[in-house]
Amino acid sequence: MRAIFRQELQQVGDDLLHMSNTVATGMRQATAALRETDLQVAQRVIEADAAVDALERQLDE
Repeated sequence: MRAIFRQELQQVGDDLLHMSNTVATGMRQATAALRETDLQVAQRVIEADAAVDALERQLDE
């Protein structure tokens, strides 16, 4: 039982790390898009946000 709990807890930690790295990358790209007025980069950031939303839903479950 403890092994399963630890495994699930490790997975949550891994998912949070992945999500935070994805958000940090998005923030850097969004900043660059604003500075350079690059609509293509801004659009990619918006599209990548769906992946962050999916990770968040997964963590909520």
